[in-house]
Amino acid sequence: MDDSQADRIEERLYDGRYRADLSRRYHQVMAWRYRLLDRTIRASVVLLAGASFTASLLTFQGAPVSVSPTTAAVLAFASMAAALVLNVVPVADYTRDYDDLYRSWNAYFGRWLDIELRFDLDDTPSLDAYLREIRDLEALQTHTQNSEPAPWRFLLERCQKQVNLAITEH
Repeated sequence: MDDSQADRIEERLYDGRYRADLSRRYHQVMAWRYRLLDRTIRASVVLLAGASFTASLLTFQGAPVSVSPTTAAVLAFASMAAALVLNVVPVADYTRDYDDLYRSWNAYFGRWLDIELRFDLDDTPSLDAYLREIRDLEALQTHTQNSEPAPWRFLLERCQKQVNLAITEH
């Protein structure tokens, strides 16, 4: 076995695993953020609709506590705006998309670990077979990465620090 070629394979395995780990962490956080935003918008719609309904009841004469018609109108408008945001901004779609990307990158990460383990345990590895498998997986990752939206730079850097910290701890 050619040691320099084996070293290059190990380097590519490390790089691929690192890229997959970074991307899966990033997409997991993005999915969590959009899920939180979606739930916040949904809860806001319910709360504002309830407040608007209550305020509209309290505008009638004879109500034990009165609310000005202006206050009731403002609450109704806020409720309508929140419902509009819920139905127009595709936050749930973003959540689903980032969940799908997380699952893809998590699968890639598992495949890198599998290839790396087999390579480490193989006494007489067929370097060409490993190189083909690595090239195929790199192509899949590149295709996935090229089809996803541009990352939030600050979040990507934070995830990179987490991956680097996890590496130094092991």
